[in-house]
Amino acid sequence: AEYYRETWFAFPAYRAPDPGGEAVNLSTTWHYAPGAGSLEAALDLGRDRVVPAWSFDPFLGLPVSSREELNTVTGLVRWEQALNGWLKTTLAVTHRTTSERDSRVGLDHSWAASAGPVALRLSGGYAEEAPTFDSTYGGAALEWRFQPSWTLTTRYRVYRDSGEIAESTFTASAPALDSQETSVGLLWERPTVDLSVSVGWLDTDYAPLTTENSFFGALYRDRDWVHLRAAATFRF
Repeated sequence: AEYYRETWFAFPAYRAPDPGGEAVNLSTTWHYAPGAGSLEAALDLGRDRVVPAWSFDPFLGLPVSSREELNTVTGLVRWEQALNGWLKTTLAVTHRTTSERDSRVGLDHSWAASAGPVALRLSGGYAEEAPTFDSTYGGAALEWRFQPSWTLTTRYRVYRDSGEIAESTFTASAPALDSQETSVGLLWERPTVDLSVSVGWLDTDYAPLTTENSFFGALYRDRDWVHLRAAATFRF
């Protein structure tokens, strides 16, 4: 947005961005085996005002913007089943349509197992959108309740995609990305309050830029991040 402002602010046709949005969600759940199995269906309707791209139209002699309002419809079906007293699985399928884009389809699958004070969670997923986007991701978490009120958690996540879909010869779309994250967290639970703190390390690795997005090379530079998180939950 700053790039477009600096380039076109002198033209009366230019408008400063005013992003925002609203959404409504409808969902229903069928507990076909209470406490053991459920089937959920959900529908999300969203409208977003986004920061558009601007380019100069030589026939009009003015800068013109891309679409500024996007409508999104998302459908979700999620199945959850406890296979026995210590193992549970969840499968979710998502279908999303957005204005002037092809549909995006996603699949998520997760497993959760527990044995005494130790719990293991595994998850993975895949998404694709024509004509060129696809992504895969997965993660694992190991939880250890070493005291009645204390839980130690370690997590690892990995993600890769083919890059955002470029729609012009000059674009800010991100190139292909590979990233991985490791974190460690500590949780303290009481009847009316939960306190948690965690620290994580995130590594991002972008594919080499092309002539389409080389202008934004400083934005899509490989970086290593360290993040800290603290949270409190109160019940009353």
